[in-house]
Amino acid sequence: SFCLQAGSILNLYLVSSCIARVGEMNVGIQPHACTTSNTMSLGQTVIKRETTVAQLKSVIFDFDSTLSDPQYLDRLGKWAIADKLDICLAMTQSEIIANFGGAQRIAQLDTMLKSLEDRQVHLMILSLGRTECMIAQLKAVRLLHYFRTEDIFGRDSNELRKHNSGRVLCKAALIQALRHNYNWLSHEVLFVDDSLTHIDAVRLGVMRTKNGKVIDVVPSDEAPICRTLLVADDDKTGMTQEEMLYVCAMLEPLSS
Repeated sequence: SFCLQAGSILNLYLVSSCIARVGEMNVGIQPHACTTSNTMSLGQTVIKRETTVAQLKSVIFDFDSTLSDPQYLDRLGKWAIADKLDICLAMTQSEIIANFGGAQRIAQLDTMLKSLEDRQVHLMILSLGRTECMIAQLKAVRLLHYFRTEDIFGRDSNELRKHNSGRVLCKAALIQALRHNYNWLSHEVLFVDDSLTHIDAVRLGVMRTKNGKVIDVVPSDEAPICRTLLVADDDKTGMTQEEMLYVCAMLEPLSS
């Protein structure tokens, strides 16, 4: 299986033909330093690349509790998640920064995304939130430039609606379609999400649904649809620094 469940740095593991182990931790590494041949760094942490892994051609991120770190807004009495358009558009700049986990975490996200961009990895977002919300929040924290707007798929996007055979299955179906459109192999695509339900749909291939609920699982010849990273969801705080590092560690080094 390509399924990866990542928690703390000591519990990260990859169930696949290539297993990367966490190396020694050091300090003093500057952001955007993920360019050496045998290490990857993020902020003040460095992780050694222990094995050679297949080249990633695309990483597809969920938004809420994956890229973002949803906050409860006392003044509005609601959680700032991307399916609430009125809430997202009413947020202040400081609230949006907090909704990504603060300035330090935004810098970590920036480093990870730049590392992926530098290696020409096609970056996408696939979420059940609203596209306008995600674009507005990414723009506010200066991360939008890593994504083409046509590669941000929200619940209101035509692409996701086309594959909406139930909330559980729609992400898996769209990822499968994107793979075919771009001629990507399953091991060349990584899907990052905090929902075990969506991760399992991608990992297992096909789920038979009725009224949006899973009836049973039908094994697919194409399973798994792609590689998967399950974001630790203990506090729904989004990708941790260690999980971002792990994505970086899956990349091939830049040529010197």
